[in-house]
Amino acid sequence: LTPLQDTLDVPVGVAIDSRETTGVASELLLRHFDQITGENYMKPEAWYDANGQFRANPEAVALMDFAEANDLAVYGHVLVWHSQTPAFFFQAADGSPLTTSDADKQILRDRLREHIFNVAEWLATEYGEFGGTNPLNAWDVVNEVVSDGSEYADGLRRSEWYRILGEEFIDLSFQYADEAFNEVYAADGVDRPVTLFINDYNTEQSGKQGRYLALVERLLARGVPIDGVGHQFHVSLAMPVSALEQAIRTFADLPVTQVVTELDVTTGTPVSEALLIEQGYYY
Repeated sequence: LTPLQDTLDVPVGVAIDSRETTGVASELLLRHFDQITGENYMKPEAWYDANGQFRANPEAVALMDFAEANDLAVYGHVLVWHSQTPAFFFQAADGSPLTTSDADKQILRDRLREHIFNVAEWLATEYGEFGGTNPLNAWDVVNEVVSDGSEYADGLRRSEWYRILGEEFIDLSFQYADEAFNEVYAADGVDRPVTLFINDYNTEQSGKQGRYLALVERLLARGVPIDGVGHQFHVSLAMPVSALEQAIRTFADLPVTQVVTELDVTTGTPVSEALLIEQGYYY
């Protein structure tokens, strides 16, 4: 088979865990892909042990080691998300929920910054500065912050991040990530080596697409250091490919890089050879 990475002039990645770093799965991966993403083990909760202490998950170590050994790029997923985030992020010392008081807001800002900087420091210490020897070159900085419905004027998901900090948490996430990955732990003389993305799903659907676009336009207008827009395309054969194209065209006039961060196309059941062939043409 022709390697997928040879058919496109953009990085072609795959989400994995350590099971794909050895044996036949590894051989298949290295033939077809030039970039990897951690499926679960770079999400916020994966960086903390049962006592809430920061440490690298062994799965993240395995992926970084594999990328380093095989000259693969790493697209990080994800720094800030409403899901798979330790509950203590949003709690006071006594376990009660943080409020919207100025003091509690500052607690969450500090935790957000500390988390991002701890991730950057560990990666840079173990694998070298970004833009130098470190294989990581991109992050989904914030993930799935756009509401699925139109009930809110700002179009944003009402997460714990939002409840306490409002839309500010998105700006801060990018500011802290830019400072950590593109300044403090960047190789000398390299200009912004880590590309910073926002990421969301259902962007091929017009309502959410509009809310997503409005948010990105606001971020850019405020000077937030956002480099790119990610599209999670979780679709079926019933979804016209033109809808995916339109999602990308919607953002084409903005000064951002666009990525398809996730792509899966369901066939429906029962699965037949004809459906698999149709799925292949869809991809």
